[in-house]
Amino acid sequence: MTVVIVLFNMDSVTIAVIFSLINSICNMIILGLYIILGCIDGQKGENQYGPNPKEVETINNGQ
Repeated sequence: MTVVIVLFNMDSVTIAVIFSLINSICNMIILGLYIILGCIDGQKGENQYGPNPKEVETINNGQ
């Protein structure tokens, strides 16, 4: 930590704020990826809980 302070001539509060901002940005990126992956349709077709309701709806509307 002392090397960082000497090289960049920053106090410890500034370094803590910068690391906190970087951490927050990384957390927001990860949260965005989780939201995107959560919205993507999962397994196609039937699974242990029954048929996919989206596929059943399209078949009924197509007839």
